Amino acid sequence: MCITDPVFGEMKYHYRWEKQETIPFCGIKKKVTVAAKAYSGEQINDKQRDAYRYFTTHVEQIGKECFELASEYIWKNFDQIALYFPNVKLLETPQELHKVMDLKTLYFSQEGECILLFKTEWAEDDIAIMIYPEKKIGAQNLFL
Repeated sequence: MCITDPVFGEMKYHYRWEKQETIPFCGIKKKVTVAAKAYSGEQINDKQRDAYRYFTTHVEQIGKECFELASEYIWKNFDQIALYFPNVKLLETPQELHKVMDLKTLYFSQEGECILLFKTEWAEDDIAIMIYPEKKIGAQNLFL
């Protein structure tokens, strides 16, 4: 089933509402899945729309904040990360974020949280960064 949401645009339902979109993120154009959680028969809600608007309006600032959060996370967990990813190094520029964390999905919970989901070589559960309504970083299973 497909819909045209007034904020998200064209979305397709497959266990959640989703679409592919190319976004500017930390100095590169990145193709990601945009996903809004919904159960069968549910539509995208206003909290999700507000969070998506926030993301699209602040995407440059969000990239910088993700870099800062990821840099701090890597610094605090450096020894543990190095066990799984020996080539890990501290990040110096936002563009280096792509070398250690691959952004795959912008996820919008039904409560209106915007969570960026990253694939990594060093975290079994991969990494998530919540950027709205508050800022947090950790294993994806803490957020989903």
